Amino acid sequence: MLERLSPTKRNLALGLLAVLLLWFSWTVRAVLNPLILGYLLAFVLSPMVRKLERKGWGRRSAANLIFLAFFVLTSLIGLVVFWQGRALARDVSESDFLKDTWTQVEQLADSWLQGEVTLDADGDAAEAAGSGEGAQPPGPEPGPVDEVTTAARAGEAGAADPADEEAALIARVLHQLTREQNQARALEGATLAWRYLRSFFGSLIALATLMMLLPIYAYFLLFELDRIHAFVYRYIPRAEKERCARIGRQVGEVLANFFRGRLLICVLKGAVITVGLLIVQVPYAVFLGMGSGFLSLVPFVGPTFGFVAAFALAAFPPGAQVVAEAAPGTAAWVPLLLAFVRTAAVFVIAELLEGYVFLPKVLGDSLGLHPVVVLASIFLGGAALGIFGFLIALPLTAALVILGRELVLPALADFADEEPQGPGEDAAAGEPG
Repeated sequence: MLERLSPTKRNLALGLLAVLLLWFSWTVRAVLNPLILGYLLAFVLSPMVRKLERKGWGRRSAANLIFLAFFVLTSLIGLVVFWQGRALARDVSESDFLKDTWTQVEQLADSWLQGEVTLDADGDAAEAAGSGEGAQPPGPEPGPVDEVTTAARAGEAGAADPADEEAALIARVLHQLTREQNQARALEGATLAWRYLRSFFGSLIALATLMMLLPIYAYFLLFELDRIHAFVYRYIPRAEKERCARIGRQVGEVLANFFRGRLLICVLKGAVITVGLLIVQVPYAVFLGMGSGFLSLVPFVGPTFGFVAAFALAAFPPGAQVVAEAAPGTAAWVPLLLAFVRTAAVFVIAELLEGYVFLPKVLGDSLGLHPVVVLASIFLGGAALGIFGFLIALPLTAALVILGRELVLPALADFADEEPQGPGEDAAAGEPG
């Protein structure tokens, strides 16, 4: 149908379809992300498959061998993680520290919600009684009195009853307001914590889904890469076929270099964290170090999770009743502060090495990007696309640089080199007198 239209109308219709396709792709980007990454992984693995094919292997056999090796490697890593994770869980469950801490937290929260614990103007904890009389210091117990004295005192008390009742009412109202305020604050804090937890676990579920779908998509797309490329190449305008093929080769090299470099950075960072944790004597250093290194594929989230786990084990080693016992005459918080400083130093050094050495040297050189462009692209990608943006920021930036160099810069050069056109007097008017 579109082929029957005039060239102008046909091009407008194709442009409109392209805009609608881009809009739809952006709308369902959460579903397309695993597919896009699966294509990229298949593209990176394709040279390995071709190398095996040149040695006499069939494409299916070569793909099966590569994915079998990947499955064996991940299974071994998974077994190590499971074994050390089970040992860690057993050691933590045998420690009474978490039980005692949780009991104290429950008691404090219950007292706070009941309004029994409040903060005075100076920020010190104060006990609030349940009635107005409770706010007064208790007096001495009355001794035995006769009936006359009792009646007289009762009469005096009766005369003072309105003021006492008013004070008691005010005290009860203030106590009720304090309890309601504490409950409202607790509800607000719980709601905020739930939002953060839901976002965090939602990201973890999305990452787990991505890791599950990624090899499936990559395996099947590995057999269709040549057909996909041939299909795209068929509908490129004839005058631009050579340029588009050259751009495709350059982008392919960038993507392959990126994934190889990203994997190398994960290994190097994991080794740095492992050595650092061994130096500061943190238990399960290999498990925490290599795990944090590979979790750094998700910037900020992975390193934060690894640091929290490492600090918890450094401050509260499994199997010990108290994680760090203070020496005589030393404040109880000093060992915790030392554990925090040592663990933070390890992770800060690892982050500095990754940001200022590994990324610029390994990925920056292979992608042809300046270190400033590398750092800026990471933050821009995260701000635009979230966690997925962190993952693809560098290859996307490198691809955009290639496209700009091949498509935009030549047009800008032609625009800059154009001779001014127009009436002769206009051109003459533009010249200085």
